[in-house]
Amino acid sequence: MMPPVWATGALAGVPRGDGALVWRVRLDDPQTMVDAGRATLSAEDLADLATRPDATMRGMRRRLARALLAQLSGVHPDRVSFGRSSAGAPVVIAPAGWRVSVAGRWPHALIGVARGPIGVDIEPAGAAPPPRDAFTTAERAVMRDDEALARWVAKEAHAKCLGIASRIAAEAIETRLDGAGFTASSADGASRGWFASFEESVAAVALAG
Repeated sequence: MMPPVWATGALAGVPRGDGALVWRVRLDDPQTMVDAGRATLSAEDLADLATRPDATMRGMRRRLARALLAQLSGVHPDRVSFGRSSAGAPVVIAPAGWRVSVAGRWPHALIGVARGPIGVDIEPAGAAPPPRDAFTTAERAVMRDDEALARWVAKEAHAKCLGIASRIAAEAIETRLDGAGFTASSADGASRGWFASFEESVAAVALAG
């Protein structure tokens, strides 16, 4: 399985291609606001986001995801549309054949796109570590203290990759770290993942496999 391409900075500099791509942005960056301005929110977007916490931040991430998919697929941003699965995961309705995953805690945001299942997560580097009971017995037996946050974002990325983030507990996912990144498994399936460290944040992406 090929690892994804990681991109940062302005949308114009994001490479094009059909492989998995993860775009990291800061929502408080003026360039990010310019890039978000390439796309608008539809009536369906507004209705979807209105019932969710941090709707303004989520709306900006939705516009960025729309602009990114438009650039990669060569269509106008207005022709990119989203829905949700029965489990509440975001789904790309158009253009066909794309998958998306979005994550963030202000001001950090991560948008992953691929032709197959993908999940991403990002946390501030100084975020409080998750509780010990969020990890399996096998994880606790080998985990160093400085691995807790990385394993946490790996779990979140895995759950999003399988489209079940809203209904799976962290302790039901087992992660195994290796030199290239991580693997994760749960009763619903397995994924292969990679980490990236950015300024003041830790990120993970998982692909089904």
